[in-house]
Amino acid sequence: MKILAEQLTGEQQAYLAGKVAEGIWQPSEHFLASLARRHISMAKVRCAIRFGRLVAFSNDTKTRRVLLKDEETGVCVVLDLDTKEAVTIYANNLGDTHATLDRSQYVQTAVPDYLITQKM
Repeated sequence: MKILAEQLTGEQQAYLAGKVAEGIWQPSEHFLASLARRHISMAKVRCAIRFGRLVAFSNDTKTRRVLLKDEETGVCVVLDLDTKEAVTIYANNLGDTHATLDRSQYVQTAVPDYLITQKM
């Protein structure tokens, strides 16, 4: 299930922020390839992880993942909370307001805490 951050409670967002802050993230092979291909610096990656805005949560892969976006650079990072991997990285347009986002792909109702806090 994919959940936009705006659908999460403040407590759920704080829980996920805490998980991000406590993580020591190991880069996946895909992450490293994306980093090189897209010419994104590790300094920008660190900023996205440390200061990025939570955009979405997902457990579609049977693990819990978060998407973070650095609003100053547009750098987006996907982190797997269960494997402690940095999964992928890309740069999003700074002016992108997601006007064309297909919201039907995301949960539109309140989300129980256990879906956020428990490993799959």
